[in-house]
Amino acid sequence: MFYILNRTLIIGDFLVSFCIEILKIFLIPLRVIYKNKSINCIVVCQVLDLGDIIFTVPLIQNIRLSFPQAKIILICGSWGEELVRMLNIVDDIIVYNSLAAKNTQKITLSNIIYLIKHIIVSQADIVYNVRGDFFTAVGFLLLKFLKPYTKIYNRISLTLQELLTRQLYRKKIIHQVEKNLMFLKYSKVPIKTDILQLDVYISKDVFCKFEALSKMKYIVIHLGANFSYRIWPSEYTIRFLNLLKNTLKGYRFVLTGSKKDLLNKNVFAVLNNVKDDEVINLVGKTSIAELVYIIKHSKLFIGPDTGALHLAVGLGIPVIGLYGPDIPEKVGPYKGKNISTFIYKKLPCSPCRQVKCIRPQNFCVMQIQPEEVYKIAVELLEESFG
Repeated sequence: MFYILNRTLIIGDFLVSFCIEILKIFLIPLRVIYKNKSINCIVVCQVLDLGDIIFTVPLIQNIRLSFPQAKIILICGSWGEELVRMLNIVDDIIVYNSLAAKNTQKITLSNIIYLIKHIIVSQADIVYNVRGDFFTAVGFLLLKFLKPYTKIYNRISLTLQELLTRQLYRKKIIHQVEKNLMFLKYSKVPIKTDILQLDVYISKDVFCKFEALSKMKYIVIHLGANFSYRIWPSEYTIRFLNLLKNTLKGYRFVLTGSKKDLLNKNVFAVLNNVKDDEVINLVGKTSIAELVYIIKHSKLFIGPDTGALHLAVGLGIPVIGLYGPDIPEKVGPYKGKNISTFIYKKLPCSPCRQVKCIRPQNFCVMQIQPEEVYKIAVELLEESFG
């Protein structure tokens, strides 16, 4: 069903774009005016998870470098608003909670009208629909008719471009950041940087709350993830913590995760079995701003494929990513300011949709042994700090 809808949107987008180009031929006076019009406002739509928003940062940074005077507006979910304001890379935010990110808010026609209305009011000259959902794709198709002289680059329009980019990069799998940067090639905007670097503003309240922690030597171990199949079994995490505690004297070990992660049986088991002074439990106890500050002052980050992992990469912290059901070449640690690596066993059933596993639950991440992660962690610490 998804395949049919996707292909229908691709054909629809092509037909709409073709009709609009024909229409522009007959509107020569307007075409001349808009051809010479300066770029004053650019809208970027990225409505998926926190990690996807972080993957969009290099795109936005390049837009800012090429159009320093333009107003940049980001359409994102409420879960990403706090981080985006900390990064200070856009001038305004339109909050749109998408079903594609498994949010409970129901998408209705009024949501699409709300989205189109805000884009029209913003008087956008360029719109990039980087990672929308079915509803935003339909909304942007309608927008092409309502604002024919606004340059709208839809994700679905880049399907053929993606095939060309695979040839350009000479590899079958393209990282999500590179896919996002394809929009710049498609719209003939130069790519001036492809590094994932997050420069965040930390409020005084957050600084005061975690100032004592920031002065300690500690490692962040992120327990949770959006999909349960990405989470390490509890017995593995406990074994790994014991290895670290027995050898890395003087270190603290900070456990992080969201409130939703507390409902996961593996996360719950770890928190129930690990209770000592060396381990600091902050699962479900931090805001995004606080999590950023905690990661920023850590010596090492270890965790599954989550937004927190990509935060650590962007903040320049050494990272070990634990990858099971997804491909790290596509969504793994991207180019950052520090050493990042991942462990991925590449099982025949990977990648998968992470909805229903044909094997015992967490089978792919169960192939990643605590001793293997421990060895890499020690090597990274020695390489980074001596």
